[in-house]
Amino acid sequence: MGRNFGPAYAGAFIGRNKFQSDDTPSGNDYVSGKLYGIEGQYDMGAVSFFAQLGRADMVGDEGDVAFIGGFQRIGVSTTIDKLTLTADLEQGRSKNIFEDEGDWGKYRTLGVDVDYQFSDRIIGTLSYETMDIIANTEDSGFDDNYGIGIRIPLGTSTGKRNNLTTSYGPGLAAAWASTLD
Repeated sequence: MGRNFGPAYAGAFIGRNKFQSDDTPSGNDYVSGKLYGIEGQYDMGAVSFFAQLGRADMVGDEGDVAFIGGFQRIGVSTTIDKLTLTADLEQGRSKNIFEDEGDWGKYRTLGVDVDYQFSDRIIGTLSYETMDIIANTEDSGFDDNYGIGIRIPLGTSTGKRNNLTTSYGPGLAAAWASTLD
């Protein structure tokens, strides 16, 4: 929810992530956590700048593995004719619990999306995202995601990408904390 101020948008978000954790009481099960924060976007014609600042509480196993901490995301999106290119950088840090209580962990993601608008309702999309996870300087992991697909907007017919989507980085980090533990 938010408000537009001419070319600027400011708002707040709240959401849930569902993630897998090996250490849940039922073993190898899914759990969910919450995230919330503030967000903004500034449109300058064909170029948009956006940012999110939030907090996540993703607990895989109480007192053992979790991501409880802040995250930040910044990005830019530009549209040329029917082609939209979006790039974003996100990072987060769990200060007092990650693999174990009292340990820290952090993640960083870099994403690139390319959209081509075939018509008002059909948009082809290619995406790539890489994620680095570090736990207490002793353990680390990385996750690369590639995507290809078609988006069909059900609301307005603008077909414009929503840059301010709910982050799933903290949930992925919490799942990695369980794996690295």
